[in-house]
Amino acid sequence: MTIRHAITVAFVAIWLAVGAGCTPSSIDTPIAPTATPSPQITVSPTPRVIGECVWSAKLLAWLDLNGDGKHDNNEPPMPGVQFFFKRAGASDSNALGPFTADYHGEAIASMSNPGCVGVDYVVFPKVPAGYQLSTAERASASRRSTDGPFEFGFAYVPGAPTATPFPTAACTVYRLIPSSLGRAVSDIAVAHDNTIWVATSGFGVARLRPGDNRWTFFTANDGLASDDVTQVLVANDGTVWFATTRGVLRFDGSNWQTYTNENGLLSPFVYGISQSKDGTLWFASYGGISRYQPSINQWTTFTTRDGLAEEGVRRIAGAPDGSLWIAYLTKGLAHLTPASAPGEQNVWKTYSKLKIAGTWMEPFALVSDIQFDANGATWIAVADGLLRYDPVFENWQLADKQTLQRPYRTDALSARSFRQAPDGSWWVGTNLHPPQIYHYIPGHLDRDDIFWAFGQTDGLPVTDRSDTDRVNGIAVQSNDVIWIATNDAATRCDFGKR
Repeated sequence: MTIRHAITVAFVAIWLAVGAGCTPSSIDTPIAPTATPSPQITVSPTPRVIGECVWSAKLLAWLDLNGDGKHDNNEPPMPGVQFFFKRAGASDSNALGPFTADYHGEAIASMSNPGCVGVDYVVFPKVPAGYQLSTAERASASRRSTDGPFEFGFAYVPGAPTATPFPTAACTVYRLIPSSLGRAVSDIAVAHDNTIWVATSGFGVARLRPGDNRWTFFTANDGLASDDVTQVLVANDGTVWFATTRGVLRFDGSNWQTYTNENGLLSPFVYGISQSKDGTLWFASYGGISRYQPSINQWTTFTTRDGLAEEGVRRIAGAPDGSLWIAYLTKGLAHLTPASAPGEQNVWKTYSKLKIAGTWMEPFALVSDIQFDANGATWIAVADGLLRYDPVFENWQLADKQTLQRPYRTDALSARSFRQAPDGSWWVGTNLHPPQIYHYIPGHLDRDDIFWAFGQTDGLPVTDRSDTDRVNGIAVQSNDVIWIATNDAATRCDFGKR
């Protein structure tokens, strides 16, 4: 079994109480009594009172990978576990619940106790199929109890199938180019019909159609402007665009079309492509920015004369609100609100420094990717991890560095490429060697973020080229299927149930 690198950050509360006169609900499958008494967890007499008559406790379910009954840092939460509680001495069939653990291994319940009557309670989980408890089966709580945490560890039953969701990687590696040449698979994308498109440095473009086991390559011999392809974009209309060192390529399913300076492109050396919601295409290049509006077949260029801090632009992203975010080669990050009418001026705002915990930092010096979440918020990948822009307070928020550094590094995540899945989580590729990816599940309400990490032991390819062997691109085919572009390979990883 592949050992899962995973991180669950902080224990978060579940309120626990029993109200006098409440009608108990039944458990679908009551836990059968055992011949010997179940071990009890006794907590110290420090009460937690909310208002006057509500008692609280903390519960957490986690996957005990080594089965030692201790919650280690690399052991993830157990979503889907059902918790119940009852008065001490009462039958299990009279327990209240279920309260189901969420993606963070947490559940929430709260009830009042009129009169604050002193009552002892018992808390217990329903053990999912294929697992066994590695901790005490039940925990005791009372009006004088602490608020936990009451932790329940679950270990695999050898040879038994499990039903509780837990990410495991089944990766298929496609070695596309020789690793010894120092070239790289530079980007990867999933088309609307699930065709996989790969951009390479020196070997053109590769395509894998659904159901095929063989890749098809397109090079300069097939009409491409260049074999050095830096980025691939699947447009809203299903066409596929490629940024190269000698212009931009468009593939409509049958034919290739090249755009260069003669068509209106500012510079032939294009680093990146993005498309706005209205269909406008943006191109980042060594000479500045080019904008193409297909609906009216119009090109517009932006240089230092139009407000750019420098003409070298490495990344570009058209925001849902029609504005534009760009990452310079050396001058940090900038936001452009284009003029909406003749006579108006472009509005630029540049970000170079960020104050974190009272210290000024310069995370914008090397922005490697820019994305937007389902709510339209701006996210960027930098050396210190992921940054999210809060438009209300007009500031940047850096994910907790202590969270990002485990289990592979002792400094930082060093994010390079990332994409959002349909379920709202993020898949993050790192700039580290050997290649690693993180599944980032943002916290909600008062809960902390979760980072599940995957690397070489999970099937990601590794070469000895530390200069190029990193996650250059990442693509999301579904919540559970991720494609990764590394030094010499395109890798498909399925994260299904164990």
